[in-house]
Amino acid sequence: MFWKYTLFELKFMLYNRKPLIIGIGLIMFFIFYFVHLSQTTPETIKQQKTQEVDIYNSTLDQMDYQQKDNEKAEQVYQSLLDQLSMVRYQGFYYGENQHDDYIETGLKVNEERLNVHELGNEGVPEYLIFPKEEILKENEYLTYLQEHNLPVEENSYQANQYLETAVNTLSGLLFAFILLLSGNEILVYENRHPSVMRGLPISFLKKSISKISVHFTYIIVSLVLGIVLSGWYAAHKLGAGNFKSPIVIYQNGGYEAISTTHYLLLIVLGFALITIWILALSVLMNLLFQNAFANLVVGLSIFLIPSLMMAIDVNTAIFHPFALIDIASVLSGSLAVELQNPAIDYGYAITWLIVLIIVTMLIVIAKIKLEFYDVKAIFRSIFHQKSMKKE
Repeated sequence: MFWKYTLFELKFMLYNRKPLIIGIGLIMFFIFYFVHLSQTTPETIKQQKTQEVDIYNSTLDQMDYQQKDNEKAEQVYQSLLDQLSMVRYQGFYYGENQHDDYIETGLKVNEERLNVHELGNEGVPEYLIFPKEEILKENEYLTYLQEHNLPVEENSYQANQYLETAVNTLSGLLFAFILLLSGNEILVYENRHPSVMRGLPISFLKKSISKISVHFTYIIVSLVLGIVLSGWYAAHKLGAGNFKSPIVIYQNGGYEAISTTHYLLLIVLGFALITIWILALSVLMNLLFQNAFANLVVGLSIFLIPSLMMAIDVNTAIFHPFALIDIASVLSGSLAVELQNPAIDYGYAITWLIVLIIVTMLIVIAKIKLEFYDVKAIFRSIFHQKSMKKE
């Protein structure tokens, strides 16, 4: 009976324009985004190194008169001179396609940058300091290239930039809004448009699971199709081998470089769990409010809580799980930095999302049970019996 109802739900959805529009939108999002980004002029590795040379020159000019009477500042000054020389060599090695020398020199530069951080960046203007997180990320990136004997290629660098930018744009409130829009009538629509299947001998929980499964399937299939088609476009535009370069993620309090395929698997799994949770939440809100618009407003309000709390300088860990819908920021480590919680990594997010799915479904079950047993009537009966005994 469950499968008959699910098949009916699937056919029912095919006649509803909203899922069709959302599905096409998800498919075309990545394609249009890659087309748009490929028509822009992203920063090249050569330009990046030129900018770094300019930063070093500016820093050294401002430190020239500070390092004479300060031992730490003098050490920092000498380190920056060495770094400037090595970064210039990096630019030369890249131009000559000497990839091994480029990588080795880059690792030495990062080692010196970390030493400068240990010296407290003495004498270095704050706006010219290389962030420690970025240094650690680049270190992992270069180490991965070295260990896997991969070249430093411009197209590969750009392809990963396109992918990360597209995923970062979709992840978070935009994806949550799409899911809330998809599920805002997950129960209400059937109430407005009753059918013969409404009388099937199937429990409400199974009906809810069936509806969630159908919505989940079309959303994830659309998402995966969009990623695959955009990847095909990028491979056609930039070359098929240009997704071999790694992407650096935040994990276990540090950074780790992983393959692009591994990154996409993590992203899709994260999106899948977020989809199940928000659809389950939509079922609960449909039960509570029985209003499609309320589903959208209340849902978005819940996910805005962490941002609103941070805006008023209130950082409470109890609201952190609601921010996990931004799975791209979890992977990059920016969410851990923003919420000042180093424990927030991919494993933390996946664990909490599973917990939230279970808790939400338990609340749905409890709500149905309470309605079935008519708790108010039970309490009235209990109080009536007590009053009769007193008399």
